[in-house]
Amino acid sequence: ETGADGATVSTSIRSPYSGDWRRFFKEWVTPFSFELTPRFSLPSMPLVPLPAGVDDKALPGALDEARAQAGTGDWAKARQSAEMLLEKPLEGAAREAFLVFYAEALLRDGRPEAAGATLRRFVENYPDSEQRERARYLAGYCHAVNGDPYLGLYEVEQALSQVESGDFLLPRLLLLQGELLLAQGKY
Repeated sequence: ETGADGATVSTSIRSPYSGDWRRFFKEWVTPFSFELTPRFSLPSMPLVPLPAGVDDKALPGALDEARAQAGTGDWAKARQSAEMLLEKPLEGAAREAFLVFYAEALLRDGRPEAAGATLRRFVENYPDSEQRERARYLAGYCHAVNGDPYLGLYEVEQALSQVESGDFLLPRLLLLQGELLLAQGKY
């Protein structure tokens, strides 16, 4: 359009919300959403205890070595030392404690797939083990980092149903439970 002085004049479309921005935001709200990609936490824990009544002098020396290496945080060496014991004749509660220790060494050495397989077999084969809740916690973490937060949450909730209020696993389980819920978009 041309004005009286010959200049070009543009007309703007008048907004029905002019001067009423609050109404605009009430009526034209874009849902706020963002994707979370949580990192799953694996806090340090006390080493898997040797079962009561087991004479540690009767156990293979490589187990003491592996436990000492894990105690200093050298999980790669601990895993290597523990692998030497896989075929050793450990039995009963000593075998159960060793398997959970070995799975944790695999996990902390960056091998969550192998750790997860070891822990799944453990939970299936040793349903009454004193190490079961620790194994479920570690299995839940393995599922989480291997891309299955739903199965991870299942393992964590199974462990939560069995741990007592003063158990050292409780805060770790609750932390992992929260992280898994975030990973599932339940926030």
